[in-house]
Amino acid sequence: MSDREYRKTATVMAHEATEGGVIHTLEGDHTYVAGDYICTGIEGEQWPVKRSIFESTYEPVGTAEGEQWPAPRKRGASDGEEG
Repeated sequence: MSDREYRKTATVMAHEATEGGVIHTLEGDHTYVAGDYICTGIEGEQWPVKRSIFESTYEPVGTAEGEQWPAPRKRGASDGEEG
């Protein structure tokens, strides 16, 4: 069986980090520096993306008037993290 090419088309929210830090993900801890982008998926999951990668692979999209981004899910005590 040969490989096929796929493109991911999910929409995410993102902001540019103003200082460095660490994000805890299911894959482990990921560090980021000022200027990197912090992406948030529709279920509230977050991950950092280096600025050069973000700017070459993501493009801005508009949000229709009145449309809201899905609210991130709140993490509860069962996740071992606070809200």
